[in-house]
Amino acid sequence: MRPSRLRLWYRAKHPVFRFVSLLTLLLVLCEIIASGTLVHDRAVPAYQRLCARMSAAAMRVFGEDATVSDCTIMSPRFIVDIKRGCDAVQPTVLFVSAVLASPVAWWTKLPGILAGLAFLVIMNQVRVISLFYIGAFCSHAVFDIMHHDVWQAAFILLSVLAWGLWAVWAVRVTRTAPHATA
Repeated sequence: MRPSRLRLWYRAKHPVFRFVSLLTLLLVLCEIIASGTLVHDRAVPAYQRLCARMSAAAMRVFGEDATVSDCTIMSPRFIVDIKRGCDAVQPTVLFVSAVLASPVAWWTKLPGILAGLAFLVIMNQVRVISLFYIGAFCSHAVFDIMHHDVWQAAFILLSVLAWGLWAVWAVRVTRTAPHATA
């Protein structure tokens, strides 16, 4: 008995369905965890404060008179408040979930997650600092476009790019390792 075309098509696409299903499950699970008190009320605000302190410290290195109060970076030039959505948590969750859902050896996932997290944290600092200076030296309209349209989309693309670069590396390393198992 010959398998139907649908069954053959599904067998060929099974890894894609598995990845998308696992990615969706992980994203839903992360959203449930993120809405909990520990993450929503403690971890994310602590990360936002850390982000503000790191950004202000970097700006001071370049001569900006920046101070921090809670999640707000202030200077005589401009004030930036790091709020939910401006912290890159959701694109970072997307990246980590995509790495975890990928069908490669587990031993390649941890270095990918660590490198990706470092990259996204650094890029978020670049985003916060650039928005500060855009706000200080450009019009409010330019700040709004960069904040809401450009950087939001760019950060999602950065997280997908980070995952894609990691996936290429992970597949290459997994194929060349004699002990590699998925």
